[in-house]
Amino acid sequence: LEIQHKIEYLFYFNSFAIGGLFIYYINRIFNPAGYFVLAGDVCLFLFIATSLIAIRLKKIYNVTFSVIFIPIAILFYNVIRLYAIDQEISQISIFSTLSFLMFGLLYLALFSVRINQLIFFTLISAATLILNCFFIINGPFGFSVTDSAIFYLIGALIELGAGYVIAVMILRLNINLLKTTEKKLIQSREQYATLFSNIVDAFGLVKIITDDVGRPEDIMILEVNRAAEKLLKLTRDEVVFRKVSEVLNPELTDTGTWLEDISAVACTGNELHKTFYSKKLNLWFNVQIFSPELNYCALLFRDITTKVESDYALKRIQERNIALLEAIPDTLLVCNKDGLIITYKRAPIKLIENESVFETGSYVSKANLPAALIGQLLDSIAEVFQSNMLKTLVLEIPTGARIVYAETRLLPLGNNEVLILFRDLTRRILSEKALKIEKEKAEESDRLKMAFLSNMSHEIRTPMNAIIGFSELLGFSDVDDTERTEFIY
Repeated sequence: LEIQHKIEYLFYFNSFAIGGLFIYYINRIFNPAGYFVLAGDVCLFLFIATSLIAIRLKKIYNVTFSVIFIPIAILFYNVIRLYAIDQEISQISIFSTLSFLMFGLLYLALFSVRINQLIFFTLISAATLILNCFFIINGPFGFSVTDSAIFYLIGALIELGAGYVIAVMILRLNINLLKTTEKKLIQSREQYATLFSNIVDAFGLVKIITDDVGRPEDIMILEVNRAAEKLLKLTRDEVVFRKVSEVLNPELTDTGTWLEDISAVACTGNELHKTFYSKKLNLWFNVQIFSPELNYCALLFRDITTKVESDYALKRIQERNIALLEAIPDTLLVCNKDGLIITYKRAPIKLIENESVFETGSYVSKANLPAALIGQLLDSIAEVFQSNMLKTLVLEIPTGARIVYAETRLLPLGNNEVLILFRDLTRRILSEKALKIEKEKAEESDRLKMAFLSNMSHEIRTPMNAIIGFSELLGFSDVDDTERTEFIY
């Protein structure tokens, strides 16, 4: 991980360095220099080029080794160039050389991975400074000898040593930071590994195996978790790094689509979701297939048997409820507190909806009913929400030619909805009214009959009393024949 980060940062650095060199070389075109200056330019170019090649090969040690071209470039710029044209080498060139060498130390502090690389470059840098001072003091073409050159060299070496110490501190700080980051990453990976092993869904990482022409021919299992072991009824050691065709049930591989689906995901990177039923396991699974990288796939098997069975049972219940609702010979609607009609089912036969009275998504207040009836219905809805109890009333709905009597039942559904059922009672109410009229007529007829019989009884009873009285007199013994004749006639 440390090397990977350093290579990434080094690539960005070299990208900027290439841009700087490009501008620098353009300047050389308009300001020609000697061969030794060009040689120094070539060394800088080799420094960048070697770094880029090492980055491409991911060889961090070779990347930091390329910094050796910096001291060589310094010798060409500050020593060999002046030596070739027979000019005196300035004492200040020591600090010019030192600035280049300090850059090299900083470069290694940021991008090297071992302290011995810093030690090696520091020794090379010290030798470069000594060589520079040597040419200043003992030039073969009569360069001037100055006692202060030794002091300049000592000061430069001290600064080089200080630069080495700082570079070591920077390197160790980077290493400690990277180790801390790597430790946290390892802990995070361990946590994810624990989570991966303990998730309830079966997980597997696989790789596509291709033939000589690149066509998928099989799948190799690279990793499985505990849930997958339980599902396959095999241990991890029995399936990892083996082909699917060798270890899995034929049911999972002979469907003809698994290899095709996994190969398509591994090649295209498009995620795939599918649901299938295992007859052998008697289970339903939802499978998620995704590709973390080319030719690799991760599979997540989730047991959805309970959900499928619940959905099926719910579907059966819904179908049964729909059938029951369809069988109810009533008009049904559900509305909220505001009177918004959420559900509306018309009766299977024409009752009160000879015209379109209600509409789903509309309001009860906009129904095709008289204002008084709408007000009565809205008041009843508010009363039901307030009392949370069933309310029953009969509405007289005018429909043009006749009046429809509708029994209306309002039942609360939760806290925000009410169920309203309308049942046509017109025939029953009209029949009851007709029966009431016939009953009243029968009672009047019976009353007249009783009055007639009472009157007739009085009229008959008066002469009958006289007849009965004289009949009783004829039976008395003290009445003679003359008197009996008189009674009779």
